[in-house]
Formats: sequence, structure tokens, C-alpha cells
Amino acid sequence: MCAYIMEALSLFNMSDCRLVATPMVPSLKLEKLTVTTEADHVLPYCQAVGKLLYLAISCQPDIYYTVHYLSLFINGWSTKHWQAVKQVLRYLKGTANLALCYN
Repeated sequence: MCAYIMEALSLFNMSDCRLVATPMVPSLKLEKLTVTTEADHVLPYCQAVGKLLYLAISCQPDIYYTVHYLSLFINGWSTKHWQAVKQVLRYLKGTANLALCYN
């Protein structure tokens, strides 16, 4: 999955981003917009949330809550929502080499 994370980072020009310790800012409160103002950027937001959802289900359960929260705003998002997506991508860059191991 490390390769998939790196592919997602490069797709959204986040390969050289700084690392963060948490996938979401604890006090984050987002509101759904009735109309997305960034109409030409709807696809990248949907694509990013879709990739993050795949990662959350397949190998990164620690980001599941955040990705679910972000998916609520697919039809009405703003720059603040996109910043939250970028926060998750920064978190994934720092945790790409970590894995759960069961004995």
C-alpha cells in the first residue's frame, strides 16, 4: 500500500509536503455548502476522497473517521474542506511505512 499512498500524493502534488501527526485537526468543524464555488475542481475533491476511502477500508483504519467525515461534503465543499483532505494526505505520507502486525 505504500506505493498506492505515494501515487496518491504525487497525483495531488503533495509528494514534498510536510508531515503532520494527526489525520484531522481536533477542532475541525465543516459545513456543507449548497453550491460548490470551486465548480471546476469538484472532480479532484471526489477523486481524493475516493482514494482515501479505499485506503481507509483496505489498510489504514486510523483515517476512516476523517475520510467518512470528508465524504459527507462531496456535493458542497470549499477550500476549507480541501485543506482537510490535504491534512490527511500529509498524515499518510508520515505513516506510509507503518503497518498493523498480528501475532
